[in-house]
Amino acid sequence: MTYIPVSKGKFDRHWLKVSEACQLLGISTVSGYRFIRTGKLRAYVLNTRCYRVDYKDVENFLKLKRTSPAKGKSTLASPAESADRLR
Repeated sequence: MTYIPVSKGKFDRHWLKVSEACQLLGISTVSGYRFIRTGKLRAYVLNTRCYRVDYKDVENFLKLKRTSPAKGKSTLASPAESADRLR
């Protein structure tokens, strides 16, 4: 993975290609561009064919997509319930 560090005081950034950001997120490149197009993942357009994603934006995307544990009954079936379903 190629990191492009830009150090200018408070503007320290690590830029990723869209494919690299998608690899970190565990999604396809097509999904990555769809998230960019819909505004769910922030990207910067350098020219018509060159997009870059800030590493911090990837971390923020993951924080927003984090799920919390289910409240109440577990969604996992007990062995007896699983056996009943198979009958």
